[in-house]
Amino acid sequence: MSFKQKQTSLQLLTLALCGSAAGLLSAAQLDEIIVTAQKRAQSLQDVPISVAVATGEKLEHYAVNGMEELSASMPNVHIGENATQDSVTIRGIGSGANQGFEQSVGTFVDGVYFGRGRSSRAPFLDAERVEVLKGPQGVLFGKNTIAGALNITTRLPGDEFEGSVQAEYFDGTETTAVTAVLSGPLSERLAARVVTRYSDMQGYVYNFANNSDEPSEREQLVRATLIYAVNEDLELVAKLERSSFDQDGRTFQLARAGAGYFTAAPPNGIGLNIYDPNYEAELDYRRSVNSAAFGDEYDNTDAENFTLTARYQLHNAQLVSVTSQVGYDYSNLVGGHFIANVDLGVKMYQEELTQRSQELRLESDLDGNWQYVAGLFYQTERIDHHQDFAFNTSFIFAEGAPGVPPWNGARVFELEQDIDSLGLFLQSSWQLSDQLSATLGLRYTRDEKELSFARYRDGVVGWPGGDSLGDFAVERSRTDSDVTPSFNLQWQPNDDVMLYVTLAQGFKSGGFDFETAKEFEEESVDAIELGVKSTLRDGSLELNAALFRSEFTDLQTAAWVIDHFETGNAGKSLTQGLEVDFRWQLSAAVNLSGSVALLDAKFDEFRDGYCSGWGARNGVCSASLSYDQTGDPLQFAPDYSGSLNLEYVTFVGALELSAALGVDFTDAYYTAADLDPVSEQAAFAKLNARIELASNDGWSLALVGKNLTDKETTTWVNDHPVFNAAALEAYFASIDPPRSLGLQAKYNF
Repeated sequence: MSFKQKQTSLQLLTLALCGSAAGLLSAAQLDEIIVTAQKRAQSLQDVPISVAVATGEKLEHYAVNGMEELSASMPNVHIGENATQDSVTIRGIGSGANQGFEQSVGTFVDGVYFGRGRSSRAPFLDAERVEVLKGPQGVLFGKNTIAGALNITTRLPGDEFEGSVQAEYFDGTETTAVTAVLSGPLSERLAARVVTRYSDMQGYVYNFANNSDEPSEREQLVRATLIYAVNEDLELVAKLERSSFDQDGRTFQLARAGAGYFTAAPPNGIGLNIYDPNYEAELDYRRSVNSAAFGDEYDNTDAENFTLTARYQLHNAQLVSVTSQVGYDYSNLVGGHFIANVDLGVKMYQEELTQRSQELRLESDLDGNWQYVAGLFYQTERIDHHQDFAFNTSFIFAEGAPGVPPWNGARVFELEQDIDSLGLFLQSSWQLSDQLSATLGLRYTRDEKELSFARYRDGVVGWPGGDSLGDFAVERSRTDSDVTPSFNLQWQPNDDVMLYVTLAQGFKSGGFDFETAKEFEEESVDAIELGVKSTLRDGSLELNAALFRSEFTDLQTAAWVIDHFETGNAGKSLTQGLEVDFRWQLSAAVNLSGSVALLDAKFDEFRDGYCSGWGARNGVCSASLSYDQTGDPLQFAPDYSGSLNLEYVTFVGALELSAALGVDFTDAYYTAADLDPVSEQAAFAKLNARIELASNDGWSLALVGKNLTDKETTTWVNDHPVFNAAALEAYFASIDPPRSLGLQAKYNF
């Protein structure tokens, strides 16, 4: 189906929905959704941006504790784990697995920017809502939001005392969790909210080697928030949060391997079945992995952050200050052999991050024909990073395994990176007439990066090649700056319909590869979006649509090449499509909602694309291990995706009964940047459901089902770091959780 045909199909669907709505009498109105997509509280229907919103109530009901689960219900949004971190992609645009990358989708929690991939691993604890802003958000959010932004708002203490305790258990993943909240006033001017959560997951991938399920995960998080009304004009909000995430084992398993990998003995193959009779080479929730030489796999993160927000009311404006300190340290071991009783190779990471930021904003009141937001942003960031890529292939080399050099040692990476960021921004809106308004925004960004890098060998490692793989140390620095404008025109022909057009540019600074110290250049985007937001049938139906086109220059990319992630810039990339979402209150008891997206995301010009193991084996790569990817689709960019949800609420005696059924679906897409055919995830749909009984006394009991159709899917597939020769053809993958049924019990007081 061509892109124009897809557009026509979705337009017909939109018209059909409108026609169906016109034929029904509304029995109830929808609740208004308030967002802060423009740095101030506004109705979602008044914001001229394509925004997907998940309320805190929805996150709690479906036990959504991670970004991966949330993104499954949001078309054109993909969040998943790769070998080193979580990657966030919107409309086919995201950052690769190399840790030198900052995300192309910025994550903001209570107004504070979290730039590293590990920022998205924190659970959604006591969230008020999660907003996914699609398209460049360079003026108000600025820092690395070239593809969009995740805007998370946590709950604040209220004027009345309240508390809750919730316990839940899910089979399938064998997860147990307890969450407790206590909130209320401490005095006439002071209020506090404390929330804590502990969860334990036993895992869902059986490991033959140690007779246990993996990964075993333990999460602990505590947050305290204080609001102090100093006087009628000044309010202070302080938030302190600490969390720990400890994981043993992985979901990574061999997904495919040639006959030479297991059964063919040397010198024609490796014959690893001699060492491990329980080997696995398909995606099936089973693996056989251990490592006596390097130790078992793990992933541990400790994080903390402090945020102080001050709001001072002036005569016709408000002065807002957001001060923060964010930090984490983590250690990580990823196995590279994916088979038991054989120690071939691992990657070990240690990283510590310290980030301090300050933002000052002057916001006009929303009254009047002229409104504005002006601000200053400054941030410093320090990263200390250590990485070992350790190998021991001497014993299979001695056995005569084909193409395997006698590696015995480690390639070690030591680096420090300092980043200073400055942003100045202004956005102003004018009410040109009763129906027409215009908004103009401008932001100046300057990033200074300094790198101290060393790579050396520890032990006897027979790396071939020269400087690109050998020992060296270097100090480098770079400065990137740009001015990014945006222009928006809104036309409101009546109180129920708003049409808008937005022209925007985005910018993301360049940086340094954390494995080679090579520089990659800044990337930029020119984007246009046409949208409509409508409220129909006396407030019972909301129907929104957005048509977008974004042209990227020098898109930052990374792919696995031989034995490391290689970074660079694609010449030109294009992402365009159509998104439609709706909420429909069919009656006081029934609500129907959904969203669907069509996407065409591809490389317009990428002459020096990355050579996959498949490409090398089939002779499509050049001698420099590259090939022309011009016209190829982007990673995590399905042609279509969507979700549909039905909710029903009634009363059984004195008890409230609520039931919900939802389906998330997507077309096929590639999970590897080099578009290796093995990495293609086939089209699928997943079904989720929930039924709850709640009493007026404050208790509730719910049964929750996730992935009820038990679809086996993967978030990432890549070449085996050692064995990707023609006779071996080995790949590994990370598999998503299977079907899971859970029980939730909650008591509010």
